[in-house]
Amino acid sequence: MSASAMIILILLSITSCATLKKQDVVRFVLIADPQMGFSDARAYSDTYSNKDLDYFRLTIDKINKLSTPGEFVLLLGDMVHKQSDEVYQWPDYHGALNALNIPYHEVMGNHDGWNADGLRRWRDTWGKRDVYSFTHRGLFFMGLNSYFLKNPNDVPAETAAQKNFITTELRNNTTNPHKFIFQHFPLYLDTPEEAEDGNRNLPIAERNFMLSQIDTHHVKALFNGHTHYEIIRDYNGTLLLSANPSSKTLGRGRRGFYTVDYNKTTQALSYLFIENTQADLNAFLFEQ
Repeated sequence: MSASAMIILILLSITSCATLKKQDVVRFVLIADPQMGFSDARAYSDTYSNKDLDYFRLTIDKINKLSTPGEFVLLLGDMVHKQSDEVYQWPDYHGALNALNIPYHEVMGNHDGWNADGLRRWRDTWGKRDVYSFTHRGLFFMGLNSYFLKNPNDVPAETAAQKNFITTELRNNTTNPHKFIFQHFPLYLDTPEEAEDGNRNLPIAERNFMLSQIDTHHVKALFNGHTHYEIIRDYNGTLLLSANPSSKTLGRGRRGFYTVDYNKTTQALSYLFIENTQADLNAFLFEQ
């Protein structure tokens, strides 16, 4: 690329960012299920192919090159396929993530910490937060550990603490009209009344607790991964988005990521899925 072309691209990017901020629009990015090792049958052995890593690297590269950049990324869990693999999968994930040029916020998926040992690794080995909130340009975000929502009786003290955190944080931000939640598990797949279906959705009691909080405090959207295909639902005006994955797809899923634009003035929320095709990956790898 010539120097003049590069200058033009930079100017266009700056202009796009200025336009969004003038309109009071916040843009952020969603990545679900990078899941290093999921595409390979040998994922639980000592070696695996780089397919999920390569697609994650492609995702990071595309995010870095967005003509209108995102301001931060929400990572929706399942960073790796085998939570205890500190030799290959976790270093691959962190190595690729280091190339991201905007801030990011993570939540734990079931493959990252399905048991007490995984939770300790998430918190202590990697120093990650699993239940927390942050505010960005007036938008309130709450990241949850849906392990405690899916299995509330495994570590009852943690479950109780998270529920108290949820109710307290939402109550403290009740006057803020711009509230978002992100976690790994979906609340439900088709209807709020559906039965718990194995590992696919939340138990009814925990689901109803979350739906009550969302309804009472008028949460704008809840974003999650886990399904490996896209599910879009509306719950009394709240968007429930189960995102397509970065890694291996299931069912009708497609690999890729999302940009989300939220207008603080009109409270309009829009999102765009950006697909990562095999052709995209081939071109990316050829350039490396």
